[in-house]
Amino acid sequence: MSKWRERPPPTLQGALTCWAAAISSFGRVTRGVPDWKTPSDVIKHFNAAFPDELNTDGSLKAPSGWIAFAKAFGLSLEEIRLNNPPVGPGAATSGMTSTVVDDLALEHFAAKLKKSHVITVIAPENEDNPSHTVVVYGADKFRLCYMDPLFDPSLPISSPRPPGGSGRVDKNWFCDTYQEFPSGFLSGPRFLLIWRD
Repeated sequence: MSKWRERPPPTLQGALTCWAAAISSFGRVTRGVPDWKTPSDVIKHFNAAFPDELNTDGSLKAPSGWIAFAKAFGLSLEEIRLNNPPVGPGAATSGMTSTVVDDLALEHFAAKLKKSHVITVIAPENEDNPSHTVVVYGADKFRLCYMDPLFDPSLPISSPRPPGGSGRVDKNWFCDTYQEFPSGFLSGPRFLLIWRD
């Protein structure tokens, strides 16, 4: 069973503001979340509503900033931790459902995509590095499709995605196999999924 939603608006992030770009795009296609037109609008809101959740470099504190955002707008949260055989899945984040899996799969996204797009925060293996945030709009048995605010949607596609393969589809929309998700970013051992239930 596959599940597809309309592609979310392509939104470009600034330095360390993928979180704000993802929220802006998500809010434009999700009921009950403000229709922030730009990442700057999201940042202004967070400065007023959640000032303690922003780092001095403009990035969002994870996971506490995401928990505050989800709680403020009645969104659901789930943490998915990958089982890394040498070291295990790591400790669960308190205050939310946490699942341990060997790899991401359709089952982690299908039911959520029936209800809304899914903000997906990719945590790096090294916690000193920043996390990255995308908006998932589709999933099937083989791949996950998402808007990645790191990529400029106005730039031409230099190497198109091969049929059934991973890569850029158009603007800053990508489709990747679960094992290659996300393109151009080192995947971490945990993912935070946020959606409208």
